[in-house]
Amino acid sequence: MCGRRFLCYYGAVLCLAMLFWPVVSTAGAGVETTQQLVQKGKAYLQFHRYKAAVKAFSRAIRKDRANVPAYLNRGVAWYNLGQYDLAISDFSRAITEDPGRLAAYNGRGMAWFASGQYKKAVADFEHVLKKDPENIQANNQLAWLLAVSPDARYRNGRRAVRLAKRAVAKEGGPHHLDTLAAAYAEAGRFKEAVLTQKNVIFLLMKKDQTRDLDTYVKRLTHYQKRRPWRAKVAARPAIQPEPGLQEPPETAPVAEQRPSAEPSAPKAVKKDTPKPAAAGRQASEAKPAFRKNAGKARALSPARGAQKDYPYTIQVSAYKDRRKALQVARHFRSKGDAAFTSPVSISGRIWHRIYMGFYPTLAEARHAVAKLQARRFRRTDIRRQPYALQVGVFKTARGLKNMQRIMLKQGYVAYRLRDLYTTADLRLLVGAFASRQQAAFFERALQKNGIDCHIVTR
Repeated sequence: MCGRRFLCYYGAVLCLAMLFWPVVSTAGAGVETTQQLVQKGKAYLQFHRYKAAVKAFSRAIRKDRANVPAYLNRGVAWYNLGQYDLAISDFSRAITEDPGRLAAYNGRGMAWFASGQYKKAVADFEHVLKKDPENIQANNQLAWLLAVSPDARYRNGRRAVRLAKRAVAKEGGPHHLDTLAAAYAEAGRFKEAVLTQKNVIFLLMKKDQTRDLDTYVKRLTHYQKRRPWRAKVAARPAIQPEPGLQEPPETAPVAEQRPSAEPSAPKAVKKDTPKPAAAGRQASEAKPAFRKNAGKARALSPARGAQKDYPYTIQVSAYKDRRKALQVARHFRSKGDAAFTSPVSISGRIWHRIYMGFYPTLAEARHAVAKLQARRFRRTDIRRQPYALQVGVFKTARGLKNMQRIMLKQGYVAYRLRDLYTTADLRLLVGAFASRQQAAFFERALQKNGIDCHIVTR
């Protein structure tokens, strides 16, 4: 009898447990640990969602007031939001909890610099270099401060070059090369500054990292005019945080921060059906067929029905003066014509030809000539120029347009043709040449100026 009661009691308890188990397990699953919140915040940082990152790190700190990674990473988020006073507060708290955390000194040094407190920034970077002389970030950031500080008391071009070279030797990415270029300029080595900055720009374009590209081009212009770069640390009222994020302490002025070389997120591109080459019009620039999965990597293998080459073009004029050629070509392009410039060496002198359109066959080129003559073009010479110099392949139209603008400043009206393979990439080309030997001559000239290019068929 007792055994039956025990079984009945046990069965009732088991039933109740099974009934409420989903509720208990669901409630437990909704409670995030401190470590999970920190990982979530780091994921937000990777996608540049800084406000969401601040919320995640703040929740982690409420659970654990001594969590160093939460303070350190929230400082990074505040810094990217332009709230340098809050960033300094978090980096300082991370240092208090863990004095050996060098990343916190680097972060705080960047925030000190951005807020115009150069002496404190130098002290933090020097502390890191004393502990770790090969620290990449400290070498790079201190070199940047010594090269571009608005306060002349903290500028030192020679030391900036030494520190920047040390960082580049460890990691030669665009961001560190940009610092080296600024250091060269501050040291009065403008030729090296120009070549290094050109390398920065073309590395960014090659990787399709067009975020803040205009700033890098502005720096190049400064160096070409033999002017060093100066950081603009203009104080303005502190930005108040969103309600519920964090109670702000006494705030200090915040300043404009240096743009980073982070890749911008690719934008969605609409579909576009490729059109045949027209008679010298802009449509003959043969735009690629965009697809929804254009951003995904594909094997570069020729596909069935791949686009033909465009070896034929039409010469409409030529000038010894490159500026005049650029002006005329840009005038034609403003009218909708697919005009571009191409250098050519004749009897040891460089001429700048203006070509119009791209045609796969001689018959199509002749048909286009008839249309140009009807528009009263005086000179229309069909030329077979199958080679060109490729200066980049881009996955976004924005990146290609930025590169076209850069090439224009270098003295070339570049043009695009559809990719010959099953990708949606945009090929940016310069010039049109009859032989590889002609193309190789100008390829060397461009590479000497720091332009990454190679010979391709058009």
